[in-house]
Amino acid sequence: MTEAGRQNMSLPETMAMTCHHSVATVMGYFRAASALGSKVRRMLDED
Repeated sequence: MTEAGRQNMSLPETMAMTCHHSVATVMGYFRAASALGSKVRRMLDED
């Protein structure tokens, strides 16, 4: 699901693919995917 978030797949499509019923659960994965590409993450990787 994190990869689906990284690839900007739609929430309903992701939920159908993974059989998740909770939007909150899926959004947690999408937020994690968003954080992976954040400027803050890249800044931390530079050191």
